[in-house]
Amino acid sequence: MYADVEFDTWLPAEDVMDIDLLKRGVPEVTWDGLQAGGVLLGEPVADRLERLWGEHLRTVSPEEPLIPEEIHPDETFPEGGATSIVVNRYERDPRARQACIDKWGYSCAVCNFSFEARYGELGKNYIHVHHLKDLSTLGGEYDVDPVKDLRPVCPNCHAMLHRAGRPAMESKKLRVRLRPM
Repeated sequence: MYADVEFDTWLPAEDVMDIDLLKRGVPEVTWDGLQAGGVLLGEPVADRLERLWGEHLRTVSPEEPLIPEEIHPDETFPEGGATSIVVNRYERDPRARQACIDKWGYSCAVCNFSFEARYGELGKNYIHVHHLKDLSTLGGEYDVDPVKDLRPVCPNCHAMLHRAGRPAMESKKLRVRLRPM
């Protein structure tokens, strides 16, 4: 059984939770290189993470935290301020990307979407390229075979492939989940 962890709390950028605290408090999660789609956690791990988050909130703000449902609909919020962040970036070879596209083309390997067919000239030669082996789980460099290891995918399918956690979902498993529009 998996659990949802509620993190919807507004905090100033300087009050972020330290990554080392997360690593010590919830070592079951590989915190380095997380995808935006999130991570599946079992209930005991999710409970521990939620407790850790609650403790953190009490250290940065002794007041009751502000959750999105409590925000007045006419209230405005400042956005666009610059914030520095540090992330791992995994090197990509543009030649591997091109070799993948030369072999498989510009249509999504999951849903067959073509940007050029939909948007004309604006969408021509646009597609994401998905690594069938997650680079962040390999622990270092490897020699990519662009025909065996890469597939062109639209950004929506790319996000869904990674949303399931690590490793990314297989393309064929996502393909069977597609629903007609």
